[in-house]
This record gives sequence, C-alpha cells and structure tokens, in this order.
Amino acid sequence: MPAKKVLRQMFETGDGAKEIIERLGLVQMTDFSEIEKIVDEVLNENEQSIVDFKEGKDRALGFLMGQVMKKSRGKANPKVANEMLVKKLKER
Repeated sequence: MPAKKVLRQMFETGDGAKEIIERLGLVQMTDFSEIEKIVDEVLNENEQSIVDFKEGKDRALGFLMGQVMKKSRGKANPKVANEMLVKKLKER
C-alpha cells in the first residue's frame, strides 16, 4: 500500500512524489553490491534450498527470492535480485 501513502501525502502536503518516496524510505535498492551482499547472505543461510534448486525444485528459487526481498525490506530491485540469485545458484 505504499502508493496510497504517497498519494495521500501528496494531497496533504503538496510535495512531489519523488520527495515523499525518499522521505518515507521507499526508494528501490538498485546498488548491485548491496543486493549481492543480501543474496550471498541468503544463500549462506539456506543451504538446503540450494540443494533443492539443483534438484529441480522450482519452489526453492521462489523461497530464496522471498528471503532476499525480506532481508531488503522489499527494497531490492526484483529483476536485479532474481538475475543475481539465479546466477549465483548456478555457480554453486
């Protein structure tokens, strides 16, 4: 519901969407090094999910992606995080 918060703030304060998004801490994380750090942490904490992924269990990728988003508090760019996660899973 962040969009509703931003819209409400726009009407209440007259501020622009970009300013409100930054003030509320809703800016999407696109820094590759930050996302990579989170992906590495998630992989190190979930060895069984890595095994499951390699055994072809599709749900493992979804679980790991969910953990990345949880650790980033929903701020990681999903496309970047997913691509990085798949790459790192294939490297292991």
